[in-house]
Amino acid sequence: MAKSTEDDLLTRAKRGDREAFDQLAAGYLVPLKWVCWAVLQDEDLAEEASLAALERAWQRLDQCHTAFWPWLKSIGHRLSLDIVKRPGFRLTEPLSDDLEQQATTFEDVVVLQLDFDVALSLLPEQYQAVLRLRYYSGLSWNEVAEIMEKTPQAVRKLHERAIHSLGLLLRPEDLYPPSPRTTR
Repeated sequence: MAKSTEDDLLTRAKRGDREAFDQLAAGYLVPLKWVCWAVLQDEDLAEEASLAALERAWQRLDQCHTAFWPWLKSIGHRLSLDIVKRPGFRLTEPLSDDLEQQATTFEDVVVLQLDFDVALSLLPEQYQAVLRLRYYSGLSWNEVAEIMEKTPQAVRKLHERAIHSLGLLLRPEDLYPPSPRTTR
């Protein structure tokens, strides 16, 4: 969409013209759905989040003081993260494709997955987000940084802390040998 056309539609929409808003938003529906999908990894939830983001954008259009797309994208991203934070939210794929290589029986796989899910849920939300975006979604550092609205270096540091914390939760005895006082 041409910049002048977008600016005109945005100006008309800010004056209450729903048709102008719908025309403006139509050009961003597919990319917005992809932004939501990158976080949620579920097509139905991504569609739900993107439609909710469009409705929220319409309701708060007076707060759009930048270009429309970056503002709309941030609304979709935040709504998607809100869905991820809901109690009981689970992505459908395991974080690690090699879980089965770490286990010898089906029961071991189930226990490993349960341990992992519990450990992941205990991490701070930003740690969960960086791990989900990087490993579930397979996004690059720059893509994760853009979605999380951080620098790539900050995302890498969050990732490092998340992996360390996850390791402590999953295998604390492997990382820290028993103290001499507890082995008596």
